[in-house]
Amino acid sequence: MKCGYLSDIFRGNNLVSMCVKFNGLDDAQQVFDEMLDRNTITWTSLIIGYSQVNDVKSVTRITHHMHKSHEDFNEHTCSVILRACDSPYERICGDRFMVLS
Repeated sequence: MKCGYLSDIFRGNNLVSMCVKFNGLDDAQQVFDEMLDRNTITWTSLIIGYSQVNDVKSVTRITHHMHKSHEDFNEHTCSVILRACDSPYERICGDRFMVLS
């Protein structure tokens, strides 16, 4: 899958997003992990992927790493995270997120 996306954030973001859209979450994670630079779009795309398969633990983990990397959360990122934590059983996820923001 290496096509010069490692140093090109635009291509990397598009590749992560494409993998997520076509249910290639493992591939999306691999591209994400191999990218040299990431931005809010990169992080949000991966969070969307885990959210779509209801993997709230991964959403929480990635959100935590995003915060630790000092990446900015935008409105879309916040919306995706809060929707992933919508279930009453996942309230702790939403509580953790509110502490970060």
